[in-house]
Amino acid sequence: MLMLFLTGIASSPLVAADCSKKITIAWSEWAPYQFQNDTGEPAGIDIDFIRAILDQAGCQYDFRKMPWKRVLVEVKAGSVDLALGASKTAERETFARFSNPYRREYMVLFMRHNDIPLRPLSSLNEITRHSSMKIGVLRGSWYGAEFDRLQKNDAVFQRQLHLNSDYILLFKWLAIGRMDVVVNDLYNGLSLIRLLAKEQVIGVHPLIVNDNYVHFMLSRASLSQKDLDLINATDAQLRLSGFQQQIFSRYIPENYSNFFPQ
Repeated sequence: MLMLFLTGIASSPLVAADCSKKITIAWSEWAPYQFQNDTGEPAGIDIDFIRAILDQAGCQYDFRKMPWKRVLVEVKAGSVDLALGASKTAERETFARFSNPYRREYMVLFMRHNDIPLRPLSSLNEITRHSSMKIGVLRGSWYGAEFDRLQKNDAVFQRQLHLNSDYILLFKWLAIGRMDVVVNDLYNGLSLIRLLAKEQVIGVHPLIVNDNYVHFMLSRASLSQKDLDLINATDAQLRLSGFQQQIFSRYIPENYSNFFPQ
């Protein structure tokens, strides 16, 4: 089915190679990027992207579902070969190689609608002025350099943080007042709010915590630089067909095409 996206591409092969092994791809519940569809198969923006790239490159692959914190452990060990939607950090580069960026990610603050006008924040640092605020975050996720600095160095911010492995639980707690803020990707957060039918309770604060491009993350323990080069080359050539925008528009309105690297 994904090959339908490739219509209009030149008939000559895009990349005359294939991967060094069958690639095990980790995924987590992260709609609209990664989720289980009605037939029980993994689907979403990130899933469709990597399927199209690996199919065109002639690579074999399979998918394994697991929590994000476990993804990092298994990529480091080499028991998982590739992870989706990963931010590039110095720590992760010690055990993984990163593809060229393939989509943009906005990390934002989700709050109860009534609280948003009471918190006119212009930077994340200002949230420490409200020391009683409870901030829910996903364990193992990257929220940008400012967040990382505060988490490592600011005692007030450290006390405010509540780490969990389940975003749905964090949003449930936000809705009933057990959390005051949840930090999350804009579109994943909106998807969870719709799932929980809490659109009238939870909204998005205008402060952007982090504006970042994300990558495919390849295990150094199990995949080679050649595998990375193949994925990058196939992605670059497929992009000429507009395949990413076509996939993205299946899940997100077309006017958000600025999520794609130029």
